[in-house]
Amino acid sequence: MKWILPKDRLPDTIRPVIITYTNTRPEPYYRDIIGKNFVGCAHFCNGKWYWYSSTTEDYLAEYGRFEVEEFDEAIKVIAWQEMPYPYDEKAIEKSMDNLFDKEG
Repeated sequence: MKWILPKDRLPDTIRPVIITYTNTRPEPYYRDIIGKNFVGCAHFCNGKWYWYSSTTEDYLAEYGRFEVEEFDEAIKVIAWQEMPYPYDEKAIEKSMDNLFDKEG
């Protein structure tokens, strides 16, 4: 998976994505995090970012917004990428079988 800059492309579905973000104006007791990057999970819908949760996804699918989980303007998304596929043991085994078939 590759990181994508928001200026280059934004997610086109409400499925969750992995984000790198920074908080440009944290509460005073968190001032030491200014300029630091963090990784999180979010949704993008109708031009706005929202913190990830299954409830958020449901609200966005139904209403197209969910103010409770909307990013405030201090949170800046630096880059994002698609979520990886869930672990699938059978797919791993098949991949390994194919690898050994090619070598033998």
